[in-house]
Amino acid sequence: MFKLSKPRCEELSMCFRRYDQQNTGLLTYDSLTNLLYNIGIHLSHTEKRVLKQEYEERGEFTLGDLLTLGETFYNNQGMKTQIENSLALICDGKTIETKCLFDTLLKLGTKIKLEEELLRIFLWNYCQAGEEIDIETFVSRVLRE
Repeated sequence: MFKLSKPRCEELSMCFRRYDQQNTGLLTYDSLTNLLYNIGIHLSHTEKRVLKQEYEERGEFTLGDLLTLGETFYNNQGMKTQIENSLALICDGKTIETKCLFDTLLKLGTKIKLEEELLRIFLWNYCQAGEEIDIETFVSRVLRE
């Protein structure tokens, strides 16, 4: 069994199905590296070479292969660190004002058609308007749900 949380397994499974356009249950090297890049996993040249070599030796990749990669690159701790670092760069500190967090999430959410009211309701679960919230605490709470 994989050491990923259920939501992460579901996300990776959904991505795999979208990239498996012929419904074969297999992805080429190019499809897999494209998928990884699009979900925020930027492999080093060495990691890409290892994947390419594995592809040449045994053929296309399965969902199990993606989930195995996910254990290393697509886990809650890795995401937590990336999100915390990104938010810290935006606000130059360990806390972020609710308004800044709201504006940032709304800007990011426009790509997925996030409605302003839904974001407002979401943030009310974590902090009151006008206050600052600890970035690490906020990210930990979000990833737990």
